[in-house]
Amino acid sequence: LEILDMSNATIVAGGDAYVENYYTEDDVIGDYMFARVGLKEVILPSTVARIGEHAFLECKSLESINIPSSVKEIGVSAFWDAYALKYFTLPEGLEVIGEVSLGSSEVLESLVIPSTVKYIGANAFTFASIGEIHLKALPETLTEIHENIFGYCQTNVYDEAILYIPKGTLDAYSGTDFGRFKNI
Repeated sequence: LEILDMSNATIVAGGDAYVENYYTEDDVIGDYMFARVGLKEVILPSTVARIGEHAFLECKSLESINIPSSVKEIGVSAFWDAYALKYFTLPEGLEVIGEVSLGSSEVLESLVIPSTVKYIGANAFTFASIGEIHLKALPETLTEIHENIFGYCQTNVYDEAILYIPKGTLDAYSGTDFGRFKNI
């Protein structure tokens, strides 16, 4: 199975554990649900509210996933070691980007952080190779930015990537990791 189209699916609570001690919840891609599965493309249902911790852990073949605007939270290490991930859009409506949530993507050229994001966890984009970042969130909305959110990137993202921020927010972001970028 390389392509998983769940666009017409409904995720409901109940049934047997999908992984030892992990059970489905309504409208949630659960913790470890697709960990280490050889998927190339995933189309999620439009009703998903949360992507759990380690949900796509070590999905090394995963190139593309649609994340619907219904998703409010991406859990810790949700896409850790998804090396091939190159088509990835964080939707408007997303509020929480967990720690190490998008670690190790080697081919992600562009990242858009939506205006609705309130929290970015430590090392959220660690080991990723990103050419440009579009930060749409205003400082009044994005109230918690942990240190080293681009830690240990394949390239020195702070020196090489281009960061786009909303007009008039440079001073507000200067004391955060976004202030470390040379190309703003």
